[in-house]
Parts: sequence; C-alpha cells; structure tokens
Amino acid sequence: MDIGRVFLPQEPPPHVDISQAAKFGYLQDPMMARSYQAVATARPAIQRMGFLLQSFTDEDYILSIGDPVLIGIAQVLAARYNGGRYKLLKWDRKQSLYYIVQVDIEGDLP
Repeated sequence: MDIGRVFLPQEPPPHVDISQAAKFGYLQDPMMARSYQAVATARPAIQRMGFLLQSFTDEDYILSIGDPVLIGIAQVLAARYNGGRYKLLKWDRKQSLYYIVQVDIEGDLP
C-alpha cells in the first residue's frame, strides 16, 4: 500500500495543530502562504496549486484548512487531475479528530 500525501491549501495559523493529519500521509508544504488572499483574481493560486496537485492520486488527501476559496480551488484541481475523485480531511472539533470525506464527481452526479 502506498503512503499518501496530505496537501495543505494554505499555511495554518501558528496556534493550529495539524499533527494528527500526518496519520493519513506525508504532510506537504502549504501550497499558499497564510497571508495570501484571492481577492481580484484566483489565477496565481490556480497556477501554483495546479502545478503542485498535478500528481494527485487516490492515496492523497486535501486538508480542509485555510481560505475557503483556496480549499475549493484545491478540490477542483485534485478532481481534475484524478478522474473526478479526491479525499478531503475535515476536522471535527467535538471529537478532536479528522474525518475523511470521499468525493467522486463523476460517480456521484445524478
């Protein structure tokens, strides 16, 4: 079994501990700096994140952290490069653990 990678759309704040996400795979460097804001255009984020996600596979995850726009871009790009499929790690603060949300765009459409 291959060990996956965990992609971070944006650098987390210093007080946020994401160490539990490492049990799902290798934590990759954040794709975008904490200070990045997609205001007028998302093109810089799309280009950088697209380059970093072009090898995304079924073994990999997107960590749901950072600007919602960047999380959305990461999901779209991961799906594009992986046949419509990706897995998202979603933090549950009540249970203090990550849940896996599996998405298959092609398979889940009516």
